[in-house]
Amino acid sequence: MIRYLLLYYTGLLPFVKIDHHEVFAMPYMTRDYLRMKIIEAKEKSSLYYLFIVITVFANWTNNGMIEHLNKRGLHTNYWVINDDDEIKHVALNTKVKGIMTDRPTAAAKVLESLKPRFN
Repeated sequence: MIRYLLLYYTGLLPFVKIDHHEVFAMPYMTRDYLRMKIIEAKEKSSLYYLFIVITVFANWTNNGMIEHLNKRGLHTNYWVINDDDEIKHVALNTKVKGIMTDRPTAAAKVLESLKPRFN
């Protein structure tokens, strides 16, 4: 994924062949995921802090890349988003085509409540 981010930021992504069977599943820095990575950084390695910064930066800046990948017919999604407010935020503020969750029934209810905004 980092390769495609770098290609996108340099303007070269439109010129790169991408296998259309590839799925772009990207981590989304939820509150729970952030807490887990901070604990790992304290217990294992301070390099986890770098991962946190890169992931947050990518989440804030990659809507253009996601839109580009969607136009090329590639499936994009964020993982793992379980909290209702974070599912709502991703649905309303990002261009991903899917959300991976451990709570599919609850996520479906949140997305169903947002349908009037998309019509």
